[in-house]
Amino acid sequence: MIRPLKIAIIDRNLSLVNQTHLYLKSCNLKIDVQYSLYDDDQIYELNNLDNIKLDLIIMSNTNLSALKMLREFLKQQQIANGKDKPNVIIFDDTVVNIERIHLMWAFSNSIILNRQKEDLLLAIQTVFNGGFYYSKEFSDYNENRGYFRRNANKMPLTKTEISVVKELIRDKTNQEIANTLYMSRRTVEYHITSCIQKFEVNSRVGLAVKALSLIEGESYDSLINELVK
Repeated sequence: MIRPLKIAIIDRNLSLVNQTHLYLKSCNLKIDVQYSLYDDDQIYELNNLDNIKLDLIIMSNTNLSALKMLREFLKQQQIANGKDKPNVIIFDDTVVNIERIHLMWAFSNSIILNRQKEDLLLAIQTVFNGGFYYSKEFSDYNENRGYFRRNANKMPLTKTEISVVKELIRDKTNQEIANTLYMSRRTVEYHITSCIQKFEVNSRVGLAVKALSLIEGESYDSLINELVK
């Protein structure tokens, strides 16, 4: 029997919490939803989730203080970098600034700058298949401001993404990368898509060129050091 996904919805607006819950109920997943509300000082009831193995956290109305609180919660529970850490989806429609972008990238698997049910459900499907999902609005926001172009070498890639890029630069096909890293080709494709979005390029070739441009004349080990700065 498949256990329900344990999901925490974090928002300062109870009506939006209920709306998000309704979106989740419309999908085919079995879910067990926990609610948490926050103000400028704390996230209420979040610490009550200490003993619950969460699969997913959905957070909206993400002002800077809320993002910092969530980051600290993840750190305190020593799950931010663990194998069992929950996926995090930012499900928002508020204006983004650079500091918030840094925090969003630091621990979220998907960023949606609208409150459309279709995007949320697609993000859930994507992250539980090992991928990352970024809404068109979020991509357009950064495209218009050139943020990714100016900060491409600072975008935080996961360890798995770094491994995939390393093999990509060696001119391996997606299937060859999958065989080398012991993962499915579909998972490789998800990671490559995520890297393409982070580096704001249009193809796997563009991704390889962008990565190589960061470490021209350096070794592959230097690539790893450069990408994780």
